[in-house]
Amino acid sequence: MVAPRHPSAHAGTGLLPAPRPLEYRNLICTAVIARKPDRIAEQIGKAVKKGNNEAGDEGKIVCGSRSRMLMALDGVRALVFDVFGTVVDWRSGVAREVEPFLKRHGAGSAIPAAFTDAWRRRYSPAMEEVRSGRRPFTRLDVLHRENLEAVLPEFGIDPALVPASELDELNLAWHRLEPWPDVVAGLARLRAHYIIAPLSNGNIALMLNMAKRSRIPWDAILGAEVVQAYKPAPEAYLRTADVLAMKPDEICLVAAHNGDLAAARACGLRTAFVPRPTEHGVAQATDLHPDQAWDLVASDFIDLAERLQL
Repeated sequence: MVAPRHPSAHAGTGLLPAPRPLEYRNLICTAVIARKPDRIAEQIGKAVKKGNNEAGDEGKIVCGSRSRMLMALDGVRALVFDVFGTVVDWRSGVAREVEPFLKRHGAGSAIPAAFTDAWRRRYSPAMEEVRSGRRPFTRLDVLHRENLEAVLPEFGIDPALVPASELDELNLAWHRLEPWPDVVAGLARLRAHYIIAPLSNGNIALMLNMAKRSRIPWDAILGAEVVQAYKPAPEAYLRTADVLAMKPDEICLVAAHNGDLAAARACGLRTAFVPRPTEHGVAQATDLHPDQAWDLVASDFIDLAERLQL
């Protein structure tokens, strides 16, 4: 950005009143934050008209803080998002569909959330079979379906006695998960300045169905099936950068999981932590706070947009 001329440059010309020194510093800071010519002009016009009598040191402190937030993602062109837990509330969504299934099959006394947690516990071990090379890449829908059959006996249900079509339908609960309340509005704001896409272990059809159902405004569908690698394997992050034709540091991963962010940072991506303190229920004890000094920390997606002046 071209630096503004000294505040005395227009004095006496009738164009604009000459700003005082404090006001001049505030105008420069406002311009750096806005980064857009029309925003810069608007902010400078308002500041000149109002004067700096009300600004004082407090205004400079806020401005400096916001500048640092923007600088944290300086050069970033794309935001990619973890999905399960960060974008959508998987536990509540799956439990809601599990409940009638359990009642139909004589396990109505079982707690739907407990069944959901047991199903989810098989998620990472199943992907590890792929990450380790012991199994070729297999999309998550298949892994979820296998895990469903494996967990049924824990709740007294014989999978052989359940029609395959019914298991298939329950497996699609993962396609029908609801986003957290801030997600759609927050993503719409972030999309105005950045390319946004999922970087999820979910497969393409799952991500598409979820997005269409809840109007999640992705620019593209990326993730494990696209790059044939499950997070947190480095290939999941590096191949995503390659698909986008970007350097890793031009991409920021937004996630509610410190481990995911740590793996992304190790590959050169920028990082933003958005906690989801009830992802695992009200007694959740993990990922409540940032474990490292991530590039940005926000309370939700709307707050993230606010911090990025969007």
